[in-house]
Amino acid sequence: MTTVAFKKGVLAFDSKISTSGDLSGYGLKGKKTAKFIVAACGTYEDCCAFLDWMEAGGKQDDRKKFGIDRDLNISALAINKKGTVFQYDGRLYPYKIDHKFFAIGSGSTYAVGAMEAGASAIQAVKIAARYDSNTGGTIRSLSWS
Repeated sequence: MTTVAFKKGVLAFDSKISTSGDLSGYGLKGKKTAKFIVAACGTYEDCCAFLDWMEAGGKQDDRKKFGIDRDLNISALAINKKGTVFQYDGRLYPYKIDHKFFAIGSGSTYAVGAMEAGASAIQAVKIAARYDSNTGGTIRSLSWS
């Protein structure tokens, strides 16, 4: 899994790829597309397919082209240029998240607690990495500014 956090226009995420808590490697889990900044957690292969699909426009009719004609083992956040936050889960149907900050993934409870206490999204993912064995590596961030 991983930790993805959003606060004040910044989407932050880690790079650790793990299997049952063991380090498998590191990878990119977020992208800036023409319409969204987006990051995903879950099975890394599914995350990559989702990010590529979003980069191509995220059209439901194009799912099969990206090998995602089934439910994915992911959760993702996508933020448009207006700052509206959407969550995607396995069926890839977006729903709006209406909170001033939000987090998903295995370290999300740590990240939400950190942001409630005043941490930025980046700081929140760093804090989650201290306590969640599936979060770690380089912490990256995306924003529209």
